[in-house]
Amino acid sequence: MMTKPPMVSAHSKAFDMVDTAAARDVLRSHCERRKYRQKVPGWYGISVDTGANLQFGAALDFPWVRSDEMDEATRDMPEPQPVEKVLGPRRRPVKEKIGRNAPCHCRSGTKYKKCHGR
Repeated sequence: MMTKPPMVSAHSKAFDMVDTAAARDVLRSHCERRKYRQKVPGWYGISVDTGANLQFGAALDFPWVRSDEMDEATRDMPEPQPVEKVLGPRRRPVKEKIGRNAPCHCRSGTKYKKCHGR
């Protein structure tokens, strides 16, 4: 198994930390603008990777106060979309119906109707 030379690994880790710090700043800035636009006292934001694993988050909890600077920063910001529109409709997993004469799912060797089908 090949490993990276130590310099490359250290360089990659430093690069990842810079990327993460920049991403945190972007997330916090976005959360501040979205919080202001929605006129709410609190806002939360998270960053997830492509595998849907949580990377980091931001929490803002302070009263909303009108600001000319924030009015300008949020002027062209689009309205938030409903979750269903962004992610699509939620689908419930379809469970396959077990026939009465099918073998029982518990692997007892008996028919479903004699075992768990009562």
